[in-house]
Amino acid sequence: NNNNNNECLNIQNKITELWKVLLLQQFHDVLPGTSIKQVYDDVNQQYDYIEKEALILLNYQLNILYKQQQQHYNNNDEKEIDNFIFNSLPWRRQQVFEFFDESLDKSFFHLVDAPAFTFARIIENEMINLEHVKLRNLPKDSFLLENHFLKCIIESDGSISSLIHKQTNREAVLKGHFMNKLVIHDDVPFYWDAWDVMAYYHEKKINLKKHSYKPAFIKINNTLCVSIIFYHQISETSFMEQEIILDICKEYLEFNTRVNWNESHKLLRVEFPVNVYCNNATFDIQFGNLQRPTHRNTSWDVAKFEVCGHKFVDVSEFGFGVAILNDCKYGHSVLSNVISMSLIRAPKQPNPESDINQIHEFKYAIYPHKSNCYEGKVIQQAYNFNYTMSHSTKTTTNFKSKNFNLIINNEISNNSFE
Repeated sequence: NNNNNNECLNIQNKITELWKVLLLQQFHDVLPGTSIKQVYDDVNQQYDYIEKEALILLNYQLNILYKQQQQHYNNNDEKEIDNFIFNSLPWRRQQVFEFFDESLDKSFFHLVDAPAFTFARIIENEMINLEHVKLRNLPKDSFLLENHFLKCIIESDGSISSLIHKQTNREAVLKGHFMNKLVIHDDVPFYWDAWDVMAYYHEKKINLKKHSYKPAFIKINNTLCVSIIFYHQISETSFMEQEIILDICKEYLEFNTRVNWNESHKLLRVEFPVNVYCNNATFDIQFGNLQRPTHRNTSWDVAKFEVCGHKFVDVSEFGFGVAILNDCKYGHSVLSNVISMSLIRAPKQPNPESDINQIHEFKYAIYPHKSNCYEGKVIQQAYNFNYTMSHSTKTTTNFKSKNFNLIINNEISNNSFE
């Protein structure tokens, strides 16, 4: 009918408006952080607007889809729920969710299962056929974490001394080394401050291993999920909190990281010495993936001391490999069997406040797997890591859209759907 057609048109117009505002932020100096401060003052406001409006739109659309699915399967007689979870990827997925019961003022964890492109259902505990997650304290303030897929030892500073892939019974950590090794470098390019990372940055680095400013804290400990928070003091003014998570259905160890960054001309990186030997590493890029050498045999190889990658970088040998997944970091390096990733910089030009005096939140994960990058489902796991299932709440809001105006006098227009 006309009402439905008008509603669809309003939704389409809103998506188009948000997409155009997003594209405005894709200029080549905006993306890598090489614009002046005034640009980012505007950009941050516009991103906030996009996120706010897109979440409202997503919630509204999921409500419509859920109602249609209930009608299709004649489930109208079932009890209505106030929140629901949607899988937007083209394969079946499982994920642990935390639900908060306001009446009991208490949180509950549930494992949910969802086929491709549809809504999830809760799996009752007695129906779960995976090994429960375990946490055990070890000497010297270290921890043992284990689930159906992985068994790892985490040291008191958050570094990983052992990570065993159970299916292959392979140790992923290079003998005598530690994964998740946080280091900080001097970062002083010759000329182009925010544009360049120089090859000599690695000549001076500080290991953050012994700079924890308070003991680790066990945040979650149940049969479905375990998480431990570690605290790192980067300097007198910069601090990091890192939550290491292992849940019942994930085949990777996750690191959710929050950094209060107050440095100047410093580069924060993380290193992963892996027990894998290969001549090439596989990097995710815009429209696929490519391989680059893990050695420095030629001048062309030497120039690749820092290369771009998107959702993952993977090193694999016959029968086994290790991938590092991430949600928003692009600078990688693989030399021999050490994978490293750039996390935060602190240039002073052209923006004197670039990434400085800010809170940075990001996440990455270690994914050991059988076989190579493709048979080991690295691409699929990278998508799972980057696109968690959407958690929506029940709403009765009607959708209306107004025209969007770009920033005028550094203020976002109040026009939005009601």
